[in-house]
Amino acid sequence: MTILLDGAMGTELEARGARMELPLWSAHALVEAPALVEEIHLDYLRAGAQVISTNTFRTHARSLAAGEMSDRAGELTRLAVALARRARDRFADEAPLEAAASRIAGSISPLEDCYAPDRSPVRARALPEHQAMARDLAEGGCDLLLVETMGRIDEACAAVEAAAEQRLPIWLAVVCRPDGALLGGESLARLAAALD
Repeated sequence: MTILLDGAMGTELEARGARMELPLWSAHALVEAPALVEEIHLDYLRAGAQVISTNTFRTHARSLAAGEMSDRAGELTRLAVALARRARDRFADEAPLEAAASRIAGSISPLEDCYAPDRSPVRARALPEHQAMARDLAEGGCDLLLVETMGRIDEACAAVEAAAEQRLPIWLAVVCRPDGALLGGESLARLAAALD
């Protein structure tokens, strides 16, 4: 079965002129341009995406702390889910069958820079932060949880464990080097064994 996912939210936000400075990156749009986030979701659905991912790549409390907004992590995560749901509801007015078959994936990203896996916290420290994110995504109404761009086994396992507590389907996406190992140097076979 082939499933069409949406494109990158951050890239599209940037292309449409949204503020994208680190450390908040795409989370700026939740505060400053929520209608734009919703519109991008809707455009991806119109383009044929069957799964849209929430704009939650930088809504962990850890990421938001650098912007002095850590107390808004749950609020912004739930807002991101609501924007995706509203886009799907709007799409239902145009294409009811396609909208009914579409899914919202709650994005659970690495707690630190996804391209710097050496900065990822150890599993025991990562788990409670991923649990908070997974809970907010599930309570917001996601259909599945997407643990994405993981570059190290310990954080991937922590995020998957946190997601599993919500009893929703889980998808895992990792970042690999050209040699096929995870960005942090660990093998995919070791990851599979750790998740088993």
